[in-house]
Amino acid sequence: FSTSRLVRPINPLKFLPIFNKLKINFADDLFRKIIKRNFDHTNSLQPKKIENNYNVIRDSFQNRKIVNTENFPSILRDEKWLYWRLMECPYKKDLYFFEYKNNFSIVHIFSNKGVKRLNILFSYFIDQSNETEFFSLIMHWAINNNIDLVWAIKRGNDETLKDIFPNKFKKPLT
Repeated sequence: FSTSRLVRPINPLKFLPIFNKLKINFADDLFRKIIKRNFDHTNSLQPKKIENNYNVIRDSFQNRKIVNTENFPSILRDEKWLYWRLMECPYKKDLYFFEYKNNFSIVHIFSNKGVKRLNILFSYFIDQSNETEFFSLIMHWAINNNIDLVWAIKRGNDETLKDIFPNKFKKPLT
């Protein structure tokens, strides 16, 4: 019960069909400028395609031997799981990853009904203290690349990402 879905709409008008059909660009630019003030960084990230860079993810994954031990039953996430989850996925052409200071986020970037979305599927950190900065850099990239909605999953009740994903959009994930 401590897992939450975190959502950050960047352009809320994209979810109203009438505005989407009219393609009002000035409102989109205005929303992006307002949100961008909170995510102005000198550093920048670029996503890398999973298909072309699988070895980078695999090597990082093997080095960390990621095992989820926080909840019961624990789920072993080994190299076979990683290959199945990424390379055998029917949406692998839309899968990317961000890397920052040896921290990784695997994301799904896609468009549905005129709304461009970025879904953070899985993240792992060498240093958990980089989490806020890392997600902030991903948000900065999303704003600059016309993403309309960003969402992620967060385990635990800490409020470290509340500036990136406002609590009013936070929903329990059951």
